[in-house]
Amino acid sequence: MTDKSSNNRSIEKLHHFSCASCKKWWTVADAPEDKSEWFCPWCGNVQQYRSNREPACRQAGNANRVQNNANMNRDKADKKTLSAEARSLKPGIYEHFKGNRYEVIGVARHSETLEEFVAYRALYGDRGLWIRPLAMFLEMIERDDKVMPRFRYVGEK
Repeated sequence: MTDKSSNNRSIEKLHHFSCASCKKWWTVADAPEDKSEWFCPWCGNVQQYRSNREPACRQAGNANRVQNNANMNRDKADKKTLSAEARSLKPGIYEHFKGNRYEVIGVARHSETLEEFVAYRALYGDRGLWIRPLAMFLEMIERDDKVMPRFRYVGEK
């Protein structure tokens, strides 16, 4: 007879947030769907967030605002180089805090929002190509009561 108590599983929803002020990211597990006001644990700024499950008519209105903002940002971006953080990121080999190594190819912008992303390739397995928001790539994380960078520069390719 199989012990069914050892076959339990649970499902956890993760909600990822980014701060408009400090540009850092954080995650909340099983957050209430109806909560719209959150504070940034990094800088303390309180912001309103909307669920991605809004009715399509609301999303369409928000999409128009996002598009208008993206057009304004694109005009600014044509005149402006990448952010100082993006310019300071060296191409080369980085080690993830869990131990795997990656080759950073460079920083790219999202075509609609102009958010900066790091493009990098795994140096193991199928050598998959990945992107991650620059702020998340550069953030400090806490593990085993130690604060460390999510990715640590190891050296040139």
